[in-house]
Amino acid sequence: MNKVINMLKRLKEVLKKAWLFFMRPSVMMSNSRLNSYTNCPLKYKFSYEEGIKGFPSPYLHFGSVVHTALERFHSKFDLHGDEGNLDELIKEYEKAWDEIKRDMFEQASGSPYCRWKVALADSDASQEDIRKALEKFSTVYESDEEEEKFYKRGIHLLEDYFKDNQANPNKIVDIERALIMTIRGVDILAYIDRIEKTPDGELEIVDYKTGQRIMNKEAIDSDSQAIIYTMMAKKKWNKKLNNFYFYFLSNRDRIPCDPNPIMKEAICEQIIDTERNIRYKKFDAKQGPLCGWCDYEVICPQWKGGMAKYRGIFRKAKNEERMAFSYSKMSAFKNCPYNYKKLYIDKVTPKPQRFFSIGHSCHETMEEFFIKPYQSSVKQMRKMYENNWHREGYKNEEEEMEYKKKGWEWLVNYYNKYIDGRYIQAYAVEKYFQLPIGKEYVIIGYIDRLQKNPDGSFEILDYKTDPKLRTEEQLSKDLQLTSYYWAMKQVGIDVSRLSLEFLQFTQRVSTTRTDDDVPAFIDMVNEVAGEMSSLEKQAAKHPEKAEELFLPKINKYCGGCDHFNECPKKEEIKKRADELGIMNLPQEAEPDPPEPGQAEESEEEKYSK
Repeated sequence: MNKVINMLKRLKEVLKKAWLFFMRPSVMMSNSRLNSYTNCPLKYKFSYEEGIKGFPSPYLHFGSVVHTALERFHSKFDLHGDEGNLDELIKEYEKAWDEIKRDMFEQASGSPYCRWKVALADSDASQEDIRKALEKFSTVYESDEEEEKFYKRGIHLLEDYFKDNQANPNKIVDIERALIMTIRGVDILAYIDRIEKTPDGELEIVDYKTGQRIMNKEAIDSDSQAIIYTMMAKKKWNKKLNNFYFYFLSNRDRIPCDPNPIMKEAICEQIIDTERNIRYKKFDAKQGPLCGWCDYEVICPQWKGGMAKYRGIFRKAKNEERMAFSYSKMSAFKNCPYNYKKLYIDKVTPKPQRFFSIGHSCHETMEEFFIKPYQSSVKQMRKMYENNWHREGYKNEEEEMEYKKKGWEWLVNYYNKYIDGRYIQAYAVEKYFQLPIGKEYVIIGYIDRLQKNPDGSFEILDYKTDPKLRTEEQLSKDLQLTSYYWAMKQVGIDVSRLSLEFLQFTQRVSTTRTDDDVPAFIDMVNEVAGEMSSLEKQAAKHPEKAEELFLPKINKYCGGCDHFNECPKKEEIKKRADELGIMNLPQEAEPDPPEPGQAEESEEEKYSK
């Protein structure tokens, strides 16, 4: 009987998808649409499907003003063979500043305001929440001081930009050029900020970046916008194209994109899948730390129940310059302050890594699998694995296929041992929490799978693709698991067991926690967060001493660190790799092969490298 019910449910899903796919018109995609849907499908729905546009914001206004000023300046002078001066550029900036702010208010006062009023009325938002939300239509900046800060930053950016432009031998030949490309039947639209011609007659495409986060070369080569724009430009101009560049105005750095071949195919697949999901009306919410900055948080159905009273606390803590962090961020500091500084203070974008990609692939497959009300087959799991496969960080297709084969073997083994005939639908997958903790701090996190067992008890299951198996004794001291136990307790869920699922070994290692374990965890948070906060404040006051404050520390994750090659402890890490159990050590940095008679590495250790 259950099999018949499950078959009918699946048939209903298939028929619904077929109807939506053929009856709904195709969607004109763009990188903005792609990123919006990827970050949160429900946010995409509010913005693009229902026309509930976001509130006016400082960053949107600032970016629009700088882009508009540059567009007008170059259109007025460069495209007509004239040379404008800095005063002309600043005039365009000042003019655009007031115009765009006025346009934001005018646009917001019409249908967007009305749509927001309807959406707020239909939600369970309090009258205070509704009042605060509608007030956001009356201002762009929270204070005159904030507006002045942004305004002066823009002047400084344009002054530096003008100097760089004068020294640029290339000739600007087009501004804000629209391009359309079709990828397997899906149209994608892009606007090119600037097109230049070199003295040799080649073309260079430039996209301005007005934010403060700077991407490194590896990240750009795998970035969706850089890859899409490069593909479109090469299709349009072919051999005439020299390169595509991101121009980071904040540090005057112009970095080219050389698309990773594997990522090119992955981005194309992502565009096709996203357009299909939009037509299928797949608009599930995706909770995370960015929710605090999301305009739609107040009407989002995910922020109900036990988590409702904690809505917005992560953003509030950030605005008040209190420590707000995940366990991973705290762990990064404990493992190596040097790496922590690079990632969270210098804001260096992480490089794509193969071990992250296979981890994400397995996690997302499990997430999709366990949200189903019925047990899917191995064949269906394979399809989920293919759809959730991440292609970033692999050196070539051969290496990618090797890892992909390994990952699938892990999942099949797990299916046979822990799922087949014993399936329990997850109570929640990727369960997000943000909670006050310790001395006015805020901690955030995700729980891979929360399961409600037949006896009514709750269990946490966390997937690990590490090449090292841990013992029950090690788990009993694992503070991240304690953080999960404590977090669920705060929202009214009493967890009786916590398990790590080591996929490489098809092993489940379990432990338990009680309230007696929590005080030690809170003490650790206060100690580590206090040290993090203190060092960050010292580094802000004395940036020239930052390297001395955040010193490197050897740990088992050194091998996969983006900053391994520049680390002061690099040679020591290479020598002590085996002794310290360092994982994912780069092949060129591996210690010498063992002498005859010494123990060989296990397959897991070889694979981790």
